[in-house]
Amino acid sequence: GAEAHVKTAEVFPASSPLNALKILTFYRQGPFEIKAEHSDTSLLIPGTRKELATYKIDMPPQREVKKVKVQIALTLSSMFAIEGAQIVEEEEYEEIVKEKREGKAATALPDEAAGEAKTEGEAEAPKDAANVEWVDVVTRKRRVKKTDIPVMATNTVGIPEAELRRLCDKETAMYTEMAEITETDEKRNDLESHIFNMRDKCAEGGEYGAFMPSGKRDAFMAELTKAEDWLYETQDATKDEYVAKLAELKKTSDPVVSLYKEIQTRGE
Repeated sequence: GAEAHVKTAEVFPASSPLNALKILTFYRQGPFEIKAEHSDTSLLIPGTRKELATYKIDMPPQREVKKVKVQIALTLSSMFAIEGAQIVEEEEYEEIVKEKREGKAATALPDEAAGEAKTEGEAEAPKDAANVEWVDVVTRKRRVKKTDIPVMATNTVGIPEAELRRLCDKETAMYTEMAEITETDEKRNDLESHIFNMRDKCAEGGEYGAFMPSGKRDAFMAELTKAEDWLYETQDATKDEYVAKLAELKKTSDPVVSLYKEIQTRGE
């Protein structure tokens, strides 16, 4: 708009409490802008720009002036933000309610007949329900209608939104890569532990030695040595390769361990 229509207001003075929310009211017929800036530049660190951001309240063109409520926030991080905007207006609506109305009165009985119809001390009989009818009554009421308006921020302080998304994606990729490295190290350690454990327990005097024939033991020991050499010579192996090597060794070790456990269970 023209410079004459520009109005300024200090929304959050210096030392305002954080996590605060204020509502500003405007009367507009179409889109308008709100420019946020520091009111006192003497309190800023040298090099800090005065402008905070420009917000476009993208209100659709209206036939008449409408009330617009804009929510302004000072966050816990001391950041200024416009959290939303709404058109607020009253509207009339119809509401149908049921009302009970008495119909045409029934023909009264003669006094003598009425006296015969009731005994002494008996209460009056209720009115005939057939004489009551329910009708629809239309009433007009008013209510407040709120319509959200898109708010677009430009010239904001800090990293542009597109760059921020790029950096967030990069950070996520780094976390994923680190998780993969951690899991790979765990699988490498599993393989190394299995080699040492089986070499000790499958030896002739070991815990599983009696359950493995001599020839099979020698072959398995050679297999463990071969796996150990590969482990230390291949520093860039993948997680899947470690898993595959361990599975290969367990084809020999698992039956022996199962037999040992079965014998132990029978002994108990």
